[in-house]
Amino acid sequence: MAPFEALYEKKCRSPLCCDDSSVAVVLGPELVQESIEQVRLISQKLEAAQDRQKTYASLRHRPIEFEADVFEVEPNLSYEERLVPILERQEKRLRNKVVPLVWVLWRSQKFEQETWKTEASMRERHPHLFE
Repeated sequence: MAPFEALYEKKCRSPLCCDDSSVAVVLGPELVQESIEQVRLISQKLEAAQDRQKTYASLRHRPIEFEADVFEVEPNLSYEERLVPILERQEKRLRNKVVPLVWVLWRSQKFEQETWKTEASMRERHPHLFE
Protein backbone atom coordinates (compact mmCIF):
# COMPACT_ATOMS: atom_id res chain seq x y z
CA MET A 1 0.00 0.00 0.00
CA ALA A 2 1.35 3.41 -0.96
CA PRO A 3 1.68 6.11 1.72
CA PHE A 4 -0.82 8.29 -0.12
CA GLU A 5 -3.35 5.46 -0.09
CA ALA A 6 -2.75 4.83 3.61
CA LEU A 7 -3.31 8.48 4.51
CA TYR A 8 -6.17 9.42 2.19
CA GLU A 9 -7.79 6.00 1.52
CA LYS A 10 -7.80 6.56 -2.24
CA LYS A 11 -5.46 6.21 -5.16
CA CYS A 12 -3.17 9.04 -6.12
CA ARG A 13 -4.53 10.97 -9.11
CA SER A 14 -1.47 12.98 -10.03
CA PRO A 15 -0.16 12.84 -13.63
CA LEU A 16 2.56 10.47 -12.40
CA CYS A 17 0.12 7.82 -11.23
CA CYS A 18 -3.29 8.10 -12.90
CA ASP A 19 -6.01 5.80 -11.64
CA ASP A 20 -9.59 6.57 -12.56
CA SER A 21 -11.17 3.83 -10.49
CA SER A 22 -13.90 5.06 -8.21
CA VAL A 23 -13.41 4.72 -4.48
CA ALA A 24 -16.21 3.26 -2.44
CA VAL A 25 -17.04 5.24 0.67
CA VAL A 26 -17.21 3.16 3.83
CA LEU A 27 -18.87 4.62 6.91
CA GLY A 28 -19.40 3.41 10.45
CA PRO A 29 -17.62 0.58 12.28
CA GLU A 30 -16.27 -0.84 9.01
CA LEU A 31 -14.25 2.35 8.52
CA VAL A 32 -12.73 2.04 11.99
CA GLN A 33 -11.88 -1.65 11.46
CA GLU A 34 -10.35 -0.97 8.05
CA SER A 35 -8.26 1.90 9.48
CA ILE A 36 -7.01 -0.30 12.31
CA GLU A 37 -5.98 -3.00 9.83
CA GLN A 38 -4.18 -0.47 7.62
CA VAL A 39 -2.30 0.98 10.60
CA ARG A 40 -1.33 -2.54 11.71
CA LEU A 41 -0.08 -3.39 8.21
CA ILE A 42 1.90 -0.16 7.96
CA SER A 43 3.48 -0.64 11.40
CA GLN A 44 4.48 -4.22 10.50
CA LYS A 45 6.18 -3.02 7.31
CA LEU A 46 7.96 -0.23 9.19
CA GLU A 47 9.16 -2.68 11.82
CA ALA A 48 10.44 -5.06 9.15
CA ALA A 49 12.33 -2.21 7.44
CA GLN A 50 13.84 -1.10 10.77
CA ASP A 51 14.97 -4.66 11.53
CA ARG A 52 16.57 -4.90 8.09
CA GLN A 53 18.44 -1.63 8.60
CA LYS A 54 19.51 -2.71 12.07
CA THR A 55 21.08 -5.92 10.75
CA TYR A 56 22.88 -4.01 7.97
CA ALA A 57 24.25 -1.53 10.50
CA SER A 58 25.37 -4.22 12.95
CA LEU A 59 27.20 -6.10 10.18
CA ARG A 60 29.26 -3.02 9.31
CA HIS A 61 29.79 -1.80 12.87
CA ARG A 62 33.33 -1.98 14.19
CA PRO A 63 34.58 -0.57 17.48
CA ILE A 64 36.85 2.45 17.16
CA GLU A 65 40.46 1.64 17.94
CA PHE A 66 43.14 4.24 18.51
CA GLU A 67 46.78 3.48 17.83
CA ALA A 68 48.21 5.59 20.62
CA ASP A 69 47.18 7.93 23.37
CA VAL A 70 47.21 11.48 22.13
CA PHE A 71 47.60 12.94 25.60
CA GLU A 72 49.02 11.47 28.76
CA VAL A 73 46.66 12.55 31.52
CA GLU A 74 47.54 12.00 35.16
CA PRO A 75 44.91 10.77 37.67
CA ASN A 76 44.50 14.32 38.99
CA LEU A 77 43.77 15.44 35.37
CA SER A 78 47.04 17.32 34.98
CA TYR A 79 49.05 17.10 31.79
CA GLU A 80 52.79 17.43 31.45
CA GLU A 81 54.47 18.32 28.21
CA ARG A 82 58.12 19.25 27.91
CA LEU A 83 59.46 21.58 25.29
CA VAL A 84 62.70 20.77 23.53
CA PRO A 85 64.70 23.70 22.10
CA ILE A 86 63.62 25.39 18.90
CA LEU A 87 64.55 23.44 15.76
CA GLU A 88 63.95 26.03 13.04
CA ARG A 89 62.72 29.58 12.38
CA GLN A 90 60.59 30.87 9.52
CA GLU A 91 58.69 34.02 8.57
CA LYS A 92 55.14 33.79 7.26
CA ARG A 93 54.43 36.72 4.95
CA LEU A 94 50.85 37.99 4.88
CA ARG A 95 49.54 40.97 2.91
CA ASN A 96 50.39 43.67 5.43
CA LYS A 97 52.66 42.00 7.96
CA VAL A 98 55.26 39.35 8.61
CA VAL A 99 54.64 36.73 11.32
CA PRO A 100 57.75 35.04 12.72
CA LEU A 101 57.26 31.32 13.40
CA VAL A 102 59.34 28.74 15.25
CA TRP A 103 59.44 24.98 14.73
CA VAL A 104 59.39 23.30 18.15
CA LEU A 105 59.54 19.73 19.35
CA TRP A 106 57.24 18.72 22.21
CA ARG A 107 57.95 15.63 24.29
CA SER A 108 55.48 13.99 26.61
CA GLN A 109 55.69 10.61 28.30
CA LYS A 110 54.60 8.59 25.29
CA PHE A 111 55.17 10.60 22.12
CA GLU A 112 57.02 13.40 20.38
CA GLN A 113 55.35 16.01 18.24
CA GLU A 114 56.72 18.84 16.11
CA THR A 115 54.63 21.96 15.50
CA TRP A 116 54.90 25.49 14.15
CA LYS A 117 54.09 28.17 16.76
CA THR A 118 54.20 31.94 16.60
CA GLU A 119 57.37 33.36 18.06
CA ALA A 120 55.44 35.90 20.14
CA SER A 121 53.39 33.22 21.91
CA MET A 122 56.49 31.12 22.54
CA ARG A 123 58.42 34.12 23.93
CA GLU A 124 55.53 34.78 26.29
CA ARG A 125 55.23 31.18 27.55
CA HIS A 126 58.88 30.05 27.34
CA PRO A 127 61.22 33.06 27.54
CA HIS A 128 64.20 30.85 28.53
CA LEU A 129 64.37 29.47 24.95
CA PHE A 130 65.22 32.90 23.50
CA GLU A 131 68.08 33.87 25.84
